[in-house]
Amino acid sequence: MSSCYFTAHLYIDDSHKVMAPLKNLAGLRGAVDEDERSRLVSELQSSGVSESLIAVFIHERMLLAQADESLSLRFEVGSSVPVSFFEALIDYFDQQGVERYHASLFDSSSGGAQVWDKPELDIELWKSRIYLLGEFDPEEELEESLAGEQATLVDTLSECNLVIVGEDPDLELLKQVHELNITVVTEEDIWDYMM
Repeated sequence: MSSCYFTAHLYIDDSHKVMAPLKNLAGLRGAVDEDERSRLVSELQSSGVSESLIAVFIHERMLLAQADESLSLRFEVGSSVPVSFFEALIDYFDQQGVERYHASLFDSSSGGAQVWDKPELDIELWKSRIYLLGEFDPEEELEESLAGEQATLVDTLSECNLVIVGEDPDLELLKQVHELNITVVTEEDIWDYMM
């Protein structure tokens, strides 16, 4: 079965108004009884969460990890969940006034990747340690361009601070990227940045 891997890092504090709804979304799947689920759904709807988002979260498990000034969301869903769901989730972040986030989605069925940044990610390639994940066309041209930016290509994820994702990335490595919370950009993003 193919999967979609989604990770989002929201740079917010504990008091941000999006915090409680996201915790409620994370708790939906684990709601013990129908009364608890109904209460959570009611709270979510009153805080502006759409029914289409709620419907997916009832069936899919989202992991939340909170740090001092950020909240990380991570989940793996079947590729039957449409990309429009993730776009709606990003729109919800915007509607709730989240001013800074980095989110990425990888679809194992198509090998496709999508990245959202607010504000737009200002990639610093100079002295970056970059891991190339997937297939690139042509890879030599990308490597030469990155070398011209004084970036270093590395052989392991533990050495990098930026991952560039091409076509058909290795799914096990993709999971590690998400677990290590490494900044991810697509090949298209990196070419747009260098042009």
